[in-house]
Amino acid sequence: MAYASFYEITNPLTTVAKSHFVDWFINNSSDVPRNFHKHDVAGSNSIAQADEIDGGLKLITGSGASNNLQIDFNNNRPFNPVGAKTIGVIQKPDDTNSFMDGGFKDGYGDDNNQLSFCHIEEYSSLDGIFLQTGSTTTTTNSDYNSLIRWHTYEIELTPSNNTLKLDGILKATSTTNCPTSRLQPAFKCLTRVGSSKVGKVKYCEAWNT
Repeated sequence: MAYASFYEITNPLTTVAKSHFVDWFINNSSDVPRNFHKHDVAGSNSIAQADEIDGGLKLITGSGASNNLQIDFNNNRPFNPVGAKTIGVIQKPDDTNSFMDGGFKDGYGDDNNQLSFCHIEEYSSLDGIFLQTGSTTTTTNSDYNSLIRWHTYEIELTPSNNTLKLDGILKATSTTNCPTSRLQPAFKCLTRVGSSKVGKVKYCEAWNT
């Protein structure tokens, strides 16, 4: 059977389509892929295509402490804070003094008011993979020995909680500081020290449930 669209492959034909977005970050230049916009939250940062083996996009911070950048929908926010999911594939290849985020956020910047992120960090006592809702983090990776490999996350937003599946396993549930405003997919990379760090993303999917 031939399908006319990605949506028809993944949903019954009787189901009414809602907002659904997919991107593999395949691009022939160092520009931000379609639909996404780069924000220099602090410092002068850059993006580049990842190598041919891994694919995807590299988010590269400037060399100043706390330099960071975010890519997002430039404040187009089609996703429901109490009825949406997002799946992403991200990596934080720099093993210390940096973090890499992927998930939902309302805007951009260093505020943590309206977001639900898979947060991967190695810095002092903050080592771990977390579900971050607002300023609250829930540790998920006490059984993970390596933070620097590729991870697949799935974040689900419901009226009662936010959940994080990591590599197919439910790892965290948060009922605190869950977002209440409409959201956009977002990815963020930050360096904690005076040297450039890299985060990678190679898949993003988001839809209203």
